[in-house]
Order: sequence, then C-alpha cells, then structure tokens
Amino acid sequence: MTRTKLNIPKPKDNFESVPFVLDMTQYQLKVFIKRMWKNLQDLATSMDSARPDVANLLDNMMDGNSWNEKDLRERYVYTIHKDELVEYDSKLNTFTSYNADNGQTNKPTIAMTKKEMKQTLAKLWHK
Repeated sequence: MTRTKLNIPKPKDNFESVPFVLDMTQYQLKVFIKRMWKNLQDLATSMDSARPDVANLLDNMMDGNSWNEKDLRERYVYTIHKDELVEYDSKLNTFTSYNADNGQTNKPTIAMTKKEMKQTLAKLWHK
C-alpha cells in the first residue's frame, strides 16, 4: 500500500506579498519605514481632536496591534428630539432633522464645538 503525501503548500515569505520590498536595498527599506512611521505619528497627532478613534487606531497599529472596523465610529449618529429624528453626519459635521409626520427634511445645520456655541450665543444675547 502506497501512501500519498498531502499537498500542503510551503509557507511563503511574507515579504513576497509586498512587491516593492524585493526591489529595495536594506538602506532604502530602513528609510521607507522611518518615513512611514513619522507620517503615521503626524497623522495620529493631527487626527486626535477631530477623530480620536482614528488616532487611537493609528497608535495601536504603530504598537504592532491589529484593528477591525468596529474600532471606528460610525459616520452617522441618530437621536430623537421633540418628536423628530436628528441625524449627525460626522464627515460633513452637520445635523439634519427629519419630521416623523410627513417625512420632510429640515435644512441641515452646521455642528458647532462648545466654544463656537458659546460665541454664537454671546452674539445673540448682546444684540
């Protein structure tokens, strides 16, 4: 009785999946990694106030951890206020309210930070 061998593929070198790595010298790879690392740090710093979830994700990536889509917050957030559905769009930074009775959409309003809200209220109160 002859035994057949299992057709198990040999493990691939992980660098083969990144084609440009094979064409670079060791020095070019070091420079590339250094620049990518610096760019990721700068991106994480700049995203910290606008999208802290993205900044945390980038920090985790630089620590060698993996991430998934659940680590990112959703673009749209919904809530109900005075019998209207209010939608917040984090990409456009706008609020839109939907009337439940006739389904009409009110004009989107620009979202404000707490500082901007205080300045706007101060202007309205001093008129």
